[in-house]
Amino acid sequence: MGMMWNNAAFNHFQARFTNLDARILDQAEPLVEEALQEGARVQQAVIATSGTGYKDRQGRVETGSMLDDVDTSPVRRSGSTVEGEFGWVDRRKDYYAYQEQGFTHYLSGKDVAPMHALFSGFVTARETVRAGIRAILGRL
Repeated sequence: MGMMWNNAAFNHFQARFTNLDARILDQAEPLVEEALQEGARVQQAVIATSGTGYKDRQGRVETGSMLDDVDTSPVRRSGSTVEGEFGWVDRRKDYYAYQEQGFTHYLSGKDVAPMHALFSGFVTARETVRAGIRAILGRL
């Protein structure tokens, strides 16, 4: 069994579980779905509450598009692989990455702290999967 976490695109995180034993495979699909939902929930919570230090705003919500564009993909199962994604999966604007990673505002010259919303969601999703896999293995 192998687990792979991928964030190369930096607009979504992907989890892939390969070579799963048949006894684990059926239980992995709802686990991956739960992890994706939890990751997206945390990502949205961070966006809604993470201040920028710029103009003393509370959260990163002006138009709501960055928050509303957080989504999950359907869980995909192919052979012994289960995978899914969450984040700005299909709807991403360039400024989302700036907010996620932090930047220097072009007019004021002030640094805007990174929100790490996607990363925070990833940590939650990863821990949800780890705990779920341990529980599944404990029942075998």
